[in-house]
Amino acid sequence: MPGVPSIYYGSEWGIEGKRSGGDDHALRPHLDLFEVSHNSPHRDLPGFISRLAQIWRHSEALQYGNYRQLLVSHEQFAFARQTQEECVIVAVNAAAKPVAFELALPMTGGKQLLDLLNEGDSFPVNGGTALIDVVKPC
Repeated sequence: MPGVPSIYYGSEWGIEGKRSGGDDHALRPHLDLFEVSHNSPHRDLPGFISRLAQIWRHSEALQYGNYRQLLVSHEQFAFARQTQEECVIVAVNAAAKPVAFELALPMTGGKQLLDLLNEGDSFPVNGGTALIDVVKPC
């Protein structure tokens, strides 16, 4: 979405903050990085966030492109960020199981979408519509 990406303190480890009575101290607990990195239920999350940041850093569309929602539902969301040279589609599945997305795209002429998170994966585009057969859960 438009704006500067940010990660709230502890989010890179999947830590949930708890706000209490207007005091932010519970939202910013002391983090022992050794302890968190070895005991977090989401130990792969920092690497995943780093990969997302790398994709963002190398994409003009993600940094400056126009924004357009493609799908909004209870557990799925997709949007496009587009410049003259590049169009990036972001598809998010918050459900506990994989789902398929069928998206009307804002650009023409492409024959496939390339998956930037999973190199080598691609999805067909037919008549301006992309079929993404599996969007992983969570």
